[in-house]
Amino acid sequence: MARRQVVEIQCDRCHRVENQEIVSEDKSGNPANDGKELIITFRGKTVEYGDLCKRCREACTNYINSLTKKPDEEKAPAVPQEKVPEKVERTNFLGIGKRG
Repeated sequence: MARRQVVEIQCDRCHRVENQEIVSEDKSGNPANDGKELIITFRGKTVEYGDLCKRCREACTNYINSLTKKPDEEKAPAVPQEKVPEKVERTNFLGIGKRG
């Protein structure tokens, strides 16, 4: 029977309670962060989260990645295309198609 140690945390962002595995090192070999998990400072305002659940951690990671992503300089601006009117088949009064 396999066993692993977990710790119960409450997310500082959404207040969800979750069990997370105790990790001594992350995937890159760095020691696990025992302090604040996320600290953001912008124009004098600071947001700090000590514990984040999996969902909030992924959401914050995606948001930070989108903010720090450099725009593609090679990409040309989108050119609006002309709208083509839809071809409408007309019917007679009773809804029967035209006979040809």
